[in-house]
Amino acid sequence: MWMYRSHTDEVADTYAGLMGPIEVTRAGMARPDGSPNDVDREVFTLFAVMNENNSPYLEQNLHRFARPPYPDPDDEDFPESNLKHSINGYAYGNMPMITMRKGERVRW
Repeated sequence: MWMYRSHTDEVADTYAGLMGPIEVTRAGMARPDGSPNDVDREVFTLFAVMNENNSPYLEQNLHRFARPPYPDPDDEDFPESNLKHSINGYAYGNMPMITMRKGERVRW
């Protein structure tokens, strides 16, 4: 598995969400759709701390999702408030439950 990310502005584009897994399956080991034939399903998880202070959409998001008076980006607590700890983009345990069945061949 390789991680896709933009190379235009790597920091800003990554913190804007332009990333994701790229899976490569060995020749002769893939189904017609390209998925590996030696597992029943795969689970991709990305554990990340997203620094939304570096997103090119910071100012736009402040005005779209906050109410006046808008947060002050120069406030000393503001940068810490924009560090988002997440798994697959979900914070605070809000990710849908990953479930598997007994006997299922699962690749993480």
